Amino acid sequence: MNTAMSEADRLPEYLEHLQARVRARQGRSTSAEKAGDRAILPANLSALCAREPDECLDLIVRALGEPLAPETVAAIGDGLLEDLLNENAGRIADRVSDQLRTNKKFRQAFGFGNHSSVDPAVIEEWVAIFASLGTTKERERKSTWRGVG
Repeated sequence: MNTAMSEADRLPEYLEHLQARVRARQGRSTSAEKAGDRAILPANLSALCAREPDECLDLIVRALGEPLAPETVAAIGDGLLEDLLNENAGRIADRVSDQLRTNKKFRQAFGFGNHSSVDPAVIEEWVAIFASLGTTKERERKSTWRGVG
């Protein structure tokens, strides 16, 4: 029962972290956020993503399903999503490919990340997906700011 409760609480906790992270980037952090380091990914979410990359990807996809400001989409892409892919792309590459094909907001978030530790063969596959859709990481990143998606 506690496990189910903590799973239900992950999304609000992650969204709260994202909002604090965006405010920190903008220099608008509250004193409570600064004192609690809320702009830093909570340890339990970090541990989850290291241990269970599929669940972490689910959390990211659920977060992207929420109404989000462009800055928050960017914070997902250059934060948890970037870390997840650099550390675990081999374990979730097929699921990421599916999201890239079908989920505009996921492509937008992905566009903000630096995936330098991902196997080049996996990167080639992802680049091919973007090409098949007639887009690029840069175009997806820019579309975030236009409110497209």
